[in-house]
Amino acid sequence: MAQWGFENAVATLGTAVTPDHVLKLFKQTDRLVFAFDGDGAGQKAAWRALQACLPHVSENKRADFIFLPAEHDPDSFIRTEGPDGFEAMVAQAASLSEFLARYLERNYPLQQIEGSAAAISFLKPLIVQMQPTVYRSSLLRALANLLGATPMELSRHLGLKSRESGGDYFSPKNKGQQGQFPEKKFGKRFGKFNDEPLQNNWGPRPTAKSPLLSLAARVIRAPQHVQLCNSLLELYEREQNPAAEVHSFVHLLEKVRNDPNLLEARLQHAFNDEVHQNWVNSVLKEARGLDDSLDFETELRSGVYQCSELWFKAELERLTAEMPTQGEQLRWYHECMQRFQELKQKRVNQL
Repeated sequence: MAQWGFENAVATLGTAVTPDHVLKLFKQTDRLVFAFDGDGAGQKAAWRALQACLPHVSENKRADFIFLPAEHDPDSFIRTEGPDGFEAMVAQAASLSEFLARYLERNYPLQQIEGSAAAISFLKPLIVQMQPTVYRSSLLRALANLLGATPMELSRHLGLKSRESGGDYFSPKNKGQQGQFPEKKFGKRFGKFNDEPLQNNWGPRPTAKSPLLSLAARVIRAPQHVQLCNSLLELYEREQNPAAEVHSFVHLLEKVRNDPNLLEARLQHAFNDEVHQNWVNSVLKEARGLDDSLDFETELRSGVYQCSELWFKAELERLTAEMPTQGEQLRWYHECMQRFQELKQKRVNQL
């Protein structure tokens, strides 16, 4: 690109675009134009870029997308069509809202009630990432028109609500409580359990207040209710690579299940590496600090609901990035969305 006169271009060099990349770029410019290869992999990369832009786009920061012919990447296109041809592509770039609308029209029968409902379900984890700006309000109006709903109806279905002032902005119902679903989650995706701690690309290891650690502490205090964790274990067993904390949690449950009267000293030596042993020490410290008057069965249920909720949220984000459109993956997406909503309601009912 630079050789042909486009010196304001950067390359991801094989890495997926992240929200941090977008934030850094928006510090340099008010408009980003993404140009990916024209093949299927390029289309998926463009979709991931769209998701990375959602937390940062606004009426002052826009993202546009160039969709090259299937046989081209940016390099081959500019060599074939020249800089003027590429300039023409930039001038005709699709906006983020156009890209999103085309995706919905291509993958959902929006003229049918079922198709519109499925599209709204698909949109929910995307729209909640956006800041409550004028741009999001305008996007909601456009999407509502596309889906045959009013902006207020759509915002309600997406878990948003209008500002008390009666304006056109929309804000998350749990505004200011995003920490309940930290982006660092549980680390990498989970799965077959081995003794090698995994790297966590989402941030540092969980602190003593992580939901999974708090749940483990309650298991220590109420081992007779350990079976309440079975549904959570079924979720973790679906994954390929467990995070270190999940690995520790699963082994802890195995030890408690095999010997509910396991002494603390023996439990501390039940793990064979420093990472897991430190985690168990943190669990025991948390368990010792719990009030004896707590209803530990209820506490355990609530902890399982919360950790399961987090798992489904992470799974929905993964599926959204892969753009499920049909077959088993799409059915699993909608099942995850339904179970995620059910878990949220169960936790609300317990409060």
